[in-house]
Amino acid sequence: MLAKTLVEGRDRAVVTTTPDTTATAAARLLHDRRIGALVVVDGSGAIVGILSERDVARGAALHGGGALDTLPVSALMSPKVTLCNPTDSVEKLMAVMTGLRIRHLPMVEDGKLVGMVSIGDVVKAALEDAAAEAQQLRDYIAT
Repeated sequence: MLAKTLVEGRDRAVVTTTPDTTATAAARLLHDRRIGALVVVDGSGAIVGILSERDVARGAALHGGGALDTLPVSALMSPKVTLCNPTDSVEKLMAVMTGLRIRHLPMVEDGKLVGMVSIGDVVKAALEDAAAEAQQLRDYIAT
């Protein structure tokens, strides 16, 4: 299965924010959209970072919860963003996410942000593949 299959059939628009957005506003966006990470883009739409719920929690722990009202996303985001492309295999995504201990991979095609893959997407696909393989083996044994 390919990465593009994981995002088919859902709104592929990725929720983004800017580096100067306050951490509180970003946290509210994460909450309201029920997502775990925001891609941080500059004025031209170029990816400059990623902000996860974990980054916000660390920021609150280090600076105090009240500081999130004034801290910009750029102070909390991870500036190094690992990307995937639509033709990456689920196995590759799983290896990258596990190896780097990350939960979200922005998907880029021809330099454009086209989706976001979460660890939940990858686990769900792996479970579906395992169930299908088990069923095929049961069918083979039964015949």
